Amino acid sequence: RTRLGRNREVHISSPAHFDGHLTFTRAADKERYALACIRKIIPCKYIYDPTLDQLNLRDEVTKHLTDIGWTRYAAIILPVFTELTWKFYATFEFNIPDEFSVTTLRVVRFRLMGREFTQSITEFNLALGFIDIPYSQNEEYMASPCEYTEPFLFHNTGYWKELSVDRQNYDPSQSKASFLKSPAYRYLHRFMAYSFSGRKDSSGTLTKSEFFFIWYMIAQIKVNLGCWFASHLRTVLSKKNKPLILGSYITQLAVNLGVLDLN
Repeated sequence: RTRLGRNREVHISSPAHFDGHLTFTRAADKERYALACIRKIIPCKYIYDPTLDQLNLRDEVTKHLTDIGWTRYAAIILPVFTELTWKFYATFEFNIPDEFSVTTLRVVRFRLMGREFTQSITEFNLALGFIDIPYSQNEEYMASPCEYTEPFLFHNTGYWKELSVDRQNYDPSQSKASFLKSPAYRYLHRFMAYSFSGRKDSSGTLTKSEFFFIWYMIAQIKVNLGCWFASHLRTVLSKKNKPLILGSYITQLAVNLGVLDLN
C-alpha cells in the first residue's frame, strides 16, 4: 500500500514548558481540563505529494481542494502539543444565537497560552489560516454553507449511486468509501478521515459530512470550513470516551494568534 502522508508526532509537554500560561478563569474549565487530560490525542496525517505523483492523482486532488476552498487547510502541517490541546478543549465553546451570521461576534470562545479569545466565525477562519482578509469580504464567502444543504439532504442517495459501485442506498453508518469509483475521492476521504474526522478507520465508512464535502468538491462550491470545524470540535467535546483530534490546527491557531513561537 502507498503511504497516506506524513504523520506529525504528538509532543508530550509538561505545564512547566508553557511558563505558567495554563491558567483557568472558570471552575467549569478546570473541571473539563481534568477530563481532557485522560483522553488520548490522535495525530493528524497529511496529503503526501510523492504518493499523489506515484498514483498520478496530484492534478485531480489539487483541483478538488481548490474547488472546495481547502488549499490553505491542506497545506497546514504542524506538531501537536498535549498541554496546548487539552487546554484548548477545556475552554472551547461554540454557541449559535437565533440571529446568526458568519460575522456574529463572540460565538466562538477558547483560551490559549493564558489569553482568552472570543471570535466570530469569520475571525475563527482567519485565525486558523483557512481564508485571507480579501476573501472574507467576498460574497462567495458570505454565502458559503455552514451546514448541510437541502439538495444534498434530499438527493444524497442519487449522488451515491452515481459516484460509487454500491447498489445499496447511501447509509452514513455503513456505506464504505472503498465503493467510490474515483481513486481521487478515495484518497481525499483518507485525508478527511484522519485530518477532519480524526478516525483511524480511514478505509471504512464514508460519514455524512465527508460525503457532503466530496459532493461539494464535485459541485465546485466552497464550504465555510471554520464553521464546520467549530461544530466538529463541539461534537468531540460531547463524546466523553472519544480521543481528541485536530491538534495540528490548534497549534496553528496559537501560532497565528501570536501566543506561541515554534522556534
